[in-house]
Amino acid sequence: MSMIVYSFLDGGRGERLRDHVVYALKTFSEGSRLVRFGSKLSENFYVMLKYSIVLHDFGKVIFNQLLQPGVQRMSFEGHEIISAWFANEYLRSLVRKGLISQDERAMIVLSILLHHHPMNLRERAKRLEVLSKKMGNAIINEETLKTFYTELNGIIEPLSINANISVIEILNETVGYGHPSGLRGDLTREYWRDIWMNGTPNKRKTFLLLTQGLVVADYNAASQIRGKGTSEFAKTISAYLKYWT
Repeated sequence: MSMIVYSFLDGGRGERLRDHVVYALKTFSEGSRLVRFGSKLSENFYVMLKYSIVLHDFGKVIFNQLLQPGVQRMSFEGHEIISAWFANEYLRSLVRKGLISQDERAMIVLSILLHHHPMNLRERAKRLEVLSKKMGNAIINEETLKTFYTELNGIIEPLSINANISVIEILNETVGYGHPSGLRGDLTREYWRDIWMNGTPNKRKTFLLLTQGLVVADYNAASQIRGKGTSEFAKTISAYLKYWT
């Protein structure tokens, strides 16, 4: 019997990951202003946006796997780092098949890694390390993949990747956590250099628009169950939706 994967759980009020992804995917249609504009920058923009949305919460699966019976609240701090690692591995085969380019892969991974950027990635990495140790140095394995693919059955194609890695190793590989350079892991440094530092203006615009789309779709989906906020950020999202959907 498959388990339910939560993308949100607080006081017994829960949001299923599958529902969250479905709502998020509905935020921007192929004919939306965002996608039409993005497609002028990159003909694969809609494909990139969909993969960003579908893969952005993979990191929450491991927290669900280790959820203790009776717990009514879950914290997912730093989950985007695990999600970015997984997205990079998952999209590798799509690059090989010529379905997306390496630069498009890099933009998707960066958008996932940074979709919670206002919350301080460095601090979230530290908290993820603490959470991982509390969970007994959590390991992403085949069962993690199976759980994710089962939860999103019909939404994402199951692909086999080499998955037997600890969260601590993912932190090091993805954002260089624990190294003197701080949040400058090989993956982050390589992709930031390729897209932002050395990329063309077109690539930078595409990346920014992609990240905006993911942030807005994520918030819009969350608000369907958790309720719309009244903060300035919530107002900004509402305004964005008004003009770009």
